[in-house]
Amino acid sequence: MFVRAAYFIGRPHAGREAALDRQLRDALPMYANMPGCRRVELQRSREAEHGAPAGLFAVLEQTYDDSAALQAALASPQRTRLRAHFTDAVLPLFDGSVAHVNHEADSRRFEAGDGSATEAAWLARLFTAARSHNDFRDEPVPDSFLVHLYELMKWGPTAANSGPARIQFVRSAEAKARLLPCLKPTNVTKVQAAPVTAVIGMEMNFPDTLPSLFLQEDARDWFAGNEEMIRETALRNGSLQGGYFILAARALGLDCAPMSGFHSEMVDRAFWAGTTIRTNFLCALGHGREEALAVRGPRLPFEAACRIV
Repeated sequence: MFVRAAYFIGRPHAGREAALDRQLRDALPMYANMPGCRRVELQRSREAEHGAPAGLFAVLEQTYDDSAALQAALASPQRTRLRAHFTDAVLPLFDGSVAHVNHEADSRRFEAGDGSATEAAWLARLFTAARSHNDFRDEPVPDSFLVHLYELMKWGPTAANSGPARIQFVRSAEAKARLLPCLKPTNVTKVQAAPVTAVIGMEMNFPDTLPSLFLQEDARDWFAGNEEMIRETALRNGSLQGGYFILAARALGLDCAPMSGFHSEMVDRAFWAGTTIRTNFLCALGHGREEALAVRGPRLPFEAACRIV
């Protein structure tokens, strides 16, 4: 086994320790997505014994099968996106340096599985503890996160690999000014507060892309002249991709606020004019303010929602 350790030597800028901790934790799924990565762990320094290196703030470790697997990961596009995230979101919060050391490790350290605690933590992040947020902290979501989010969600299955979802990430003041008048009043403040809001649309001409996506046969014939089937397929599969979008965002440590409270024709004119894309729903992204959450509503029990036949 090979372990690549990043040693953070220094300290957070004044008042930024919580934000730095959060950005480091949010980067863990990006590390886990590196090709060949077997394990990733963030260790925060709490107590230092005599002779310990001065100023060690944290250690971030990745584990690989061998040196070749590590070198392949370091040359991957995922690593390029990860470096961009650190440049944009982590290093501006840290007053110090980051040193990398590659260790050869005794493989017996890694024979045990992650165990139920890790599984429970991921299920909580994706489902049981995740909430739809009404307000967001004033913390940016870097472009590298948005790219990584899409690179994760695109692998979710769709009919004939059609992938009809199209996304515009609304970040700039100009784009927000176009979006805000399209919203119903209850959604205005959350979009104003969110660093990014995704306008998730459906490409109604998705059959045109099938020759490059569905390789078994020319699936365009399935949809030729059948507008109802095109609309139904775009809505069903674009909505599936919307679900993948939310799960991918949560996996990356982002909070979401999916919304259907808007005037779809206005959003279409503001963001998809001159195209064959139609808006499905909106989703604000960022780091939510837990103090602004409403009481969580119940969900239907299995017996009320499901049958085994």
